[in-house]
Amino acid sequence: MKSIFKRFNWMQLLFGILLIAVGVATIVLAIVNKGAVSKTLSIIVAIFFFLFGALAIIMSLVSDTKLFTTASLVYGSFLIALGVVVLLNPTVVPSVLVNLIAVFLIAFGTVCLIKAIVSIVYKMKWYWIVGLFLIAAVGITVGILAFCYPDIAFTGTFIAAGAGIIAFGVLEIVLYFNRNKNKQVEEK
Repeated sequence: MKSIFKRFNWMQLLFGILLIAVGVATIVLAIVNKGAVSKTLSIIVAIFFFLFGALAIIMSLVSDTKLFTTASLVYGSFLIALGVVVLLNPTVVPSVLVNLIAVFLIAFGTVCLIKAIVSIVYKMKWYWIVGLFLIAAVGITVGILAFCYPDIAFTGTFIAAGAGIIAFGVLEIVLYFNRNKNKQVEEK
């Protein structure tokens, strides 16, 4: 298994660079081309499915382990098929994404509200209680607004997703250089 990671170490650096490029493109497209944001996201999601699927299939073909080969081949094929479905139906991804985020925010806000009420009962510090009430109010309000104004919520989500993709790409590059730095220290 260690030999697989040694052979594909450079792919982590390449993957990090690709993630940063996709993240920057995501943010730029969200700001510049608001009308085509949903189609663009669907294309980006499909590209991710295709890339991860292709990488999984490549890993399955060069793997030494049968279990890893079978799982990666099935996983990769499934991701490529999912990418085709997303490309053929581009409006599904944005609407599902906004609704999931809205439900998550409302649920998270409700949980914080319950924690705030419980914190009052247990006589916690006042700043803890106020903080929980504020987080609850923001979460529930933003969740409801996301249901009422899905286009604006989607554009904001798109920009946040681009920033997250960039952060993940930077993390991949840092991990690549950290691994190579540790490898050089071990060799000395």
